[in-house]
Amino acid sequence: MQQKEAAESRRKATEAAAAVEKMKLQQYHEQTIDTETGEIVAAEPSLIETTLKISGTKEQLVALKKYMDETGIEYERLEV
Repeated sequence: MQQKEAAESRRKATEAAAAVEKMKLQQYHEQTIDTETGEIVAAEPSLIETTLKISGTKEQLVALKKYMDETGIEYERLEV
Protein backbone atom coordinates (compact mmCIF):
# COMPACT_ATOMS: atom_id res chain seq x y z
CA MET A 1 0.00 0.00 0.00
CA GLN A 2 2.90 2.36 0.77
CA GLN A 3 4.33 1.84 -2.71
CA LYS A 4 1.00 2.79 -4.26
CA GLU A 5 0.80 5.95 -2.12
CA ALA A 6 4.41 6.84 -2.94
CA ALA A 7 3.77 6.37 -6.67
CA GLU A 8 0.63 8.53 -6.46
CA SER A 9 2.58 11.20 -4.56
CA ARG A 10 5.33 11.22 -7.22
CA ARG A 11 2.73 11.45 -9.98
CA LYS A 12 1.05 14.43 -8.30
CA ALA A 13 4.40 16.13 -7.73
CA THR A 14 5.32 15.65 -11.39
CA GLU A 15 1.97 17.08 -12.51
CA ALA A 16 2.37 20.06 -10.18
CA ALA A 17 5.88 20.77 -11.46
CA ALA A 18 4.65 20.59 -15.06
CA ALA A 19 1.80 23.00 -14.24
CA VAL A 20 4.23 25.49 -12.67
CA GLU A 21 6.53 25.29 -15.71
CA LYS A 22 3.59 25.85 -18.03
CA MET A 23 2.60 28.99 -16.10
CA LYS A 24 6.06 30.45 -16.82
CA LEU A 25 5.49 30.22 -20.57
CA GLN A 26 3.77 32.79 -22.75
CA GLN A 27 2.87 32.57 -26.45
CA TYR A 28 4.03 35.42 -28.67
CA HIS A 29 3.16 34.96 -32.33
CA GLU A 30 4.60 31.56 -33.28
CA GLN A 31 7.08 31.42 -30.37
CA THR A 32 6.88 30.36 -26.75
CA ILE A 33 8.73 32.64 -24.31
CA ASP A 34 9.89 31.76 -20.77
CA THR A 35 8.62 34.82 -18.85
CA GLU A 36 11.28 34.44 -16.14
CA THR A 37 14.31 34.34 -18.44
CA GLY A 38 13.03 35.81 -21.69
CA GLU A 39 14.38 32.73 -23.44
CA ILE A 40 12.62 31.37 -26.51
CA VAL A 41 11.57 27.82 -25.67
CA ALA A 42 11.66 25.15 -28.37
CA ALA A 43 8.16 23.97 -29.15
CA GLU A 44 7.21 20.31 -29.08
CA PRO A 45 7.08 19.09 -32.66
CA SER A 46 3.61 18.06 -33.74
CA LEU A 47 3.00 14.51 -34.88
CA ILE A 48 2.26 13.87 -38.53
CA GLU A 49 0.45 10.78 -39.74
CA THR A 50 0.90 9.36 -43.22
CA THR A 51 0.34 6.10 -45.06
CA LEU A 52 3.23 4.46 -46.87
CA LYS A 53 3.73 1.38 -48.98
CA ILE A 54 7.28 0.16 -48.46
CA SER A 55 9.18 -2.40 -50.54
CA GLY A 56 12.54 -3.90 -49.67
CA THR A 57 14.38 -7.05 -48.81
CA LYS A 58 13.55 -8.86 -45.59
CA GLU A 59 16.82 -7.58 -44.09
CA GLN A 60 16.02 -4.00 -45.09
CA LEU A 61 12.52 -4.18 -43.62
CA VAL A 62 13.81 -5.73 -40.39
CA ALA A 63 16.39 -2.93 -40.16
CA LEU A 64 13.69 -0.33 -40.81
CA LYS A 65 11.50 -1.81 -38.07
CA LYS A 66 14.45 -1.80 -35.66
CA TYR A 67 15.19 1.85 -36.48
CA MET A 68 11.56 2.89 -35.95
CA ASP A 69 11.42 1.01 -32.63
CA GLU A 70 14.68 2.57 -31.43
CA THR A 71 13.65 6.13 -32.34
CA GLY A 72 10.09 5.88 -31.05
CA ILE A 73 8.34 6.13 -34.41
CA GLU A 74 4.87 4.62 -34.07
CA TYR A 75 3.60 2.37 -36.83
CA GLU A 76 1.01 -0.27 -37.50
CA ARG A 77 0.86 -3.07 -40.01
CA LEU A 78 -2.04 -2.79 -42.43
CA GLU A 79 -3.69 -5.87 -43.86
CA VAL A 80 -4.12 -5.69 -47.64
